[in-house]
Amino acid sequence: MRMRMKMLKKYIFLLAGIALMAGTLTGCGKEKEPELLSEVSRHNRLIVATEASLPPWAYHDEKGQLTGFEVDVANAIGEKLGVNVMFYECNWDDLFKGLDSGKYDILISSIEKTPEREEKYQFTDPYAYMKIALAVSENNTDINSFKDLNGKKTCNAHGSTYAMMAADQGADVENVGALSTAVNVLVSGQCDAVINTEVSIEDYMDSHPDVPIKIAALSDDLARFYIPLRK
Repeated sequence: MRMRMKMLKKYIFLLAGIALMAGTLTGCGKEKEPELLSEVSRHNRLIVATEASLPPWAYHDEKGQLTGFEVDVANAIGEKLGVNVMFYECNWDDLFKGLDSGKYDILISSIEKTPEREEKYQFTDPYAYMKIALAVSENNTDINSFKDLNGKKTCNAHGSTYAMMAADQGADVENVGALSTAVNVLVSGQCDAVINTEVSIEDYMDSHPDVPIKIAALSDDLARFYIPLRK
């Protein structure tokens, strides 16, 4: 909880930029209302998909309510547009499939840009900036940087930028989506490392003080999280 509140306080100012994201939906020109905005306005609802398994971004609190920073971002966009927000929860593999099929209007789930995604989707301005962390077992002395992942095994969802980072360093990536599951696999010795945002891993360690893992390295650059839309 300490890291969660620290993160929210540090990045809450970004909600002031929601107007820019809503502006992406409304478009730059005023001659014709964009199709997505027209549909959202007509149905008076914005359908948002999120993975909802990663505190403090999107998760369920002790009462089972969907909450988190990205939930706040979605609600702020809905308020700016004057429409209701409807959330759909799904696993990582189904996020882009649902967006492609028109099931969801937008995705808010710690998504970064890649050249392949930019060919297919339009992106808002970033709503958060965060370093990426490399977590290993607390007694691991072999992995001290991302370059040390060569020949190792990591646990990350296939298609995620974290899996791409690991593969680029020569790691074998096991397809594991939820961070809690990935950490359990790591602790059991079935993989060597897990990659995720610094705040998510620190939040997990903070809420599970006995978990025998540590952060071995942080990315040099900040990751930027965007909201993708169908072009």
